[in-house]
Amino acid sequence: MKQLLANVCPFLGPEKTHKTEVKLFYFFSCVYLIFSFLIPFMNIVNFLVLPDLF
Repeated sequence: MKQLLANVCPFLGPEKTHKTEVKLFYFFSCVYLIFSFLIPFMNIVNFLVLPDLF
């Protein structure tokens, strides 16, 4: 899980260089960015590919 986060959000950096608050801030901003890009894309895919299921 940590490796996946490091791949998706390289600005998280090594664990020892950040305080916990800073890491949480970067983690939540990264999650927000991922979902802000992912949710409209999934809506488009659901609308185009799976109209009967949703």
